[in-house]
Amino acid sequence: MTPPRTFYEPGGLDVLFYGDVVERRTHDIEFYTALARRIGGPVIDMGCGTGRISIAIAEQGIDVTGVDSSAAMLELARAELAKLSAATQAHVRLIEGNICELAISLKSPLVICPFRTMQR
Repeated sequence: MTPPRTFYEPGGLDVLFYGDVVERRTHDIEFYTALARRIGGPVIDMGCGTGRISIAIAEQGIDVTGVDSSAAMLELARAELAKLSAATQAHVRLIEGNICELAISLKSPLVICPFRTMQR
């Protein structure tokens, strides 16, 4: 029996859809970056996906750790991050893992979970 297909697997239509359609979403970016500026860092972005919010926070000079269970989504995040300055890249750490089971030794005054992360 073939195991069920995972959501956001490499080359999956859901990854392509996210990259082509959801990435155009920008109205929430200012909310999260303003919150990060007000609270300070570091920030943990649970379900960071393509890094849409994590990268915007890093561009503010704030350290951010993005966590996502999808290697394909993190690959897109790393590709976007590679286009940016070394200074911005230095503020981002990406971790592959299930946010419900992950144990990381990072203290943060701000943990965010943007854009339907819990709605799978």
